[in-house]
Amino acid sequence: MDQLRQDLRFALRQMGRAPAFTLLATLTLALGIGANAAIFSVVQGVVLRPLPFAQAERMVLLYTGYPDDDTRYSLSAPDFMSYHDDARSFAGVTAVSATQQALTGVDEPAWVRVGRVAADFFGVLGVDPVLGRTFGPHENTQGNDAVVVLTHAYWQSRFGGSPDALGQTLILDGILREVVGVLPPEFDFPAQTQMYFPLAYNERFSSSTSEGRRSEYLTVVARMAPGVSLEEAAAEVDLINSRLQSEFPQTNSENIRISLVPLRDHLLGDVRTPLLILLGAVGLVLLMACVNVANLLLSRATARRGELAVRTALGAGRRRIVQQLLTESLLLGVLGGGAGLLLATWATPLLVALSPEGIPRLESIRVDGGVVVFTAAVSLLTGILFGLLPALHGTRGSAQGLLRDGGSGALGGRTGNDARRTLVVAELAFAVVLLVGAGLLIRSFLGITSVDPGFRTDGMVFFSLSLPASSYETGASIQQFYPLLLERIEGLPGVEAAAAGSDIPLGGSSSILGFSIENREPPLPGFVLDAVTTATTPGYFSVLGIPLQSGRFLDSGDRGEAAEVLVVNQAFVARYFPDEEPLGQRISFGDDDEWMEIVGVVGNAPQHGLHLPVRPAAYVPHEWFTARSMILMVRTTGESLALTNLLRTEVATLNPSLPIRRFLTGEDLVAETVAQPRFYTVLLGIFGGVALILAAVGTFGVISYMATQRTREFGIRVALGAEPGAVQAMVLRQGAWMGVAGVGTGLLAAGGASRLLEGMLYDVGALDPVAFLSVAALLLGVALLASYLPARRATRVEPMVALRAE
Repeated sequence: MDQLRQDLRFALRQMGRAPAFTLLATLTLALGIGANAAIFSVVQGVVLRPLPFAQAERMVLLYTGYPDDDTRYSLSAPDFMSYHDDARSFAGVTAVSATQQALTGVDEPAWVRVGRVAADFFGVLGVDPVLGRTFGPHENTQGNDAVVVLTHAYWQSRFGGSPDALGQTLILDGILREVVGVLPPEFDFPAQTQMYFPLAYNERFSSSTSEGRRSEYLTVVARMAPGVSLEEAAAEVDLINSRLQSEFPQTNSENIRISLVPLRDHLLGDVRTPLLILLGAVGLVLLMACVNVANLLLSRATARRGELAVRTALGAGRRRIVQQLLTESLLLGVLGGGAGLLLATWATPLLVALSPEGIPRLESIRVDGGVVVFTAAVSLLTGILFGLLPALHGTRGSAQGLLRDGGSGALGGRTGNDARRTLVVAELAFAVVLLVGAGLLIRSFLGITSVDPGFRTDGMVFFSLSLPASSYETGASIQQFYPLLLERIEGLPGVEAAAAGSDIPLGGSSSILGFSIENREPPLPGFVLDAVTTATTPGYFSVLGIPLQSGRFLDSGDRGEAAEVLVVNQAFVARYFPDEEPLGQRISFGDDDEWMEIVGVVGNAPQHGLHLPVRPAAYVPHEWFTARSMILMVRTTGESLALTNLLRTEVATLNPSLPIRRFLTGEDLVAETVAQPRFYTVLLGIFGGVALILAAVGTFGVISYMATQRTREFGIRVALGAEPGAVQAMVLRQGAWMGVAGVGTGLLAAGGASRLLEGMLYDVGALDPVAFLSVAALLLGVALLASYLPARRATRVEPMVALRAE
């Protein structure tokens, strides 16, 4: 212990004698360690943190799927009941339907996120309330379901955490519901839900009927029975699915499959791999910071060669000197780690603020004890990593040798320079890997943003309304409300046109309905007839600017019996009428006595993302498909959001209790679809930029140091008649060879690492030659530029000055 204290005091004195070195090394390490700590806080909060309830690791979700379609669909109530009643591989099977409802009876109406759940939902998940109770079996039937359970966060925000919340009433979509319980703070499923009430699905949808089996709206969750593996459960689910296909061939066709997805995979979605890639990227940045500090330590050890020689001559063993030098490097690592932790504390909230909505569990991201432990471990590891090589090189040779040449043989000679070159080659290779990854993501992002959205985004403003059943009981009342509101909106100053639809392009939600085609045989197993079906008011296409390809748009004359018409998109025609004229064809959505005629074909507009395939779409009159929830779209002649107050006034004039979902411009709509790829691209681009700077600084430092070492040699060469250009070329060749070796090694490594990005790329291959060649040229140019300045300085050496200095 006394020896450790002596080593620490000596290390502090050494660092105090070289404040510039200490500051530069600390800042370099702080950058690398801080970036790692910030990204680790995100990975810990999203990926590593335990799931939000006790039984979560045993939970799986059941999804419906179809061949050649990777989309996961919900289950219908009858299908859910079949698995609920018959599956023995599960300790419990339950269901939830996530939606939004209007909260009224308050100062300002608002939308709240609601989970409609089966009565045993919380019991299956193993979640007990912290206040009150959850639901009983009798409350899962219509007429007995006027109760609500609050999440802990909503209870805190609305009732201030008061126990008096129990017994209070909330008006949701016009229905009065009594608060009967509050859930624990860690429970958050489905994500960002604010309250729950009983599902109360229609009792006629039982496991013994075919009715409603393709009305798929339930997220089905099951808890694995003890000792049952995922494979065993999947086998039993397949058997039940096969039985349902035999019993209900009209609804459960042979092409339907059921998949089991662990809850953890569902909650993390598509973010686990990108976040782990980002953690690996900042790991490379930290390694590059270590390389630069190691080179600084090698150079500083050269300046201390006299001290090391004397200590060796006085009897200090190599192990003792290595221990002292490692103590200094560990102290540097701790200083860098402390500064990095402060940097992470500042950067982590910024990362959360910049994170897109698609990243789950953002509220769990913070700098906590786990991040502190991670940072401490990284600091100690990096202290050993960047300090070990200089310590070993600094103590090479015998005491006589060190005294004779002052240590230059060990540190300033060929061996020391080889170590520096190796470090620079490694640094350049790391930079290539990072920059290739950033280049691939940038090219992918540019490809996404260049996709034609299929509609006009300029001058558009969107907002959503939902009419509660308690106030609008009939389809006629709904059909009267929206046209009246649109008429009032179109009379506002600055409004060019307005329309409404149950879905909009890039809206992220869609109603998928199956159908049959007149005079055509039923589809073969494995081929599904379905389409994204949107209810529209007249003017929907012209307001959005979706082009007409053939036929006509839907208009105000499509009412009554004339409403049995529809417009389809080009993807619909390409899939279902590739070699036929679509106009005049008739299809039926489940009722063979009600055929709808295709009267128009419009251009494709992506439903879920610019980079995702466009699904077949059918657009029908709102009178035929009377949706309560509609998205209103307004084309303006000026600033889009300047009309928001006027639009609120018009809605309040017709019904002051209707909340308005947030206003969006067309540009906002497009930006939200690319928010996640933009986030990953920006972060990896920043890391790539830092890597480029570190590589340039590291290369410059090493070439400059080695050129300074050869000052006497350059002076002699010039004195003997060597051209300055030849001396400059010698220095440049050193940088060029290191650049070629580093870039070549990096390209080989990037060829393997880039395959990890394949799932994040759009219209760009993982081995895209443009990205690879551009990065190679950039890094070679940086290496040459970093070598040019020392080379230029070497040619200006006065021979007599160099010889006199030696």
